[in-house]
Amino acid sequence: MPLDEVLEHVNVPSYVIDRTGIIRWLNPAAQKIVGNVEGRHFTNVVQPEQTRRARELFARKVVGAATVTDGSFVLVDSAR
Repeated sequence: MPLDEVLEHVNVPSYVIDRTGIIRWLNPAAQKIVGNVEGRHFTNVVQPEQTRRARELFARKVVGAATVTDGSFVLVDSAR
């Protein structure tokens, strides 16, 4: 089974974000948390007060300053 099909069936929220910050894919576990936000910028699912920090961590990965970033964020729920 291809990896993308496997990720569709796991209970761990999984997603793909492109280099510009656009969410390109979410598995069902992620969609249960934030809804179907494919095509939106990742900052749309982070509380407004936390977007700056989220952008900073994302930028570190994009420019190659970090291979892994880890942070805790409050997400906007799927009702929004």
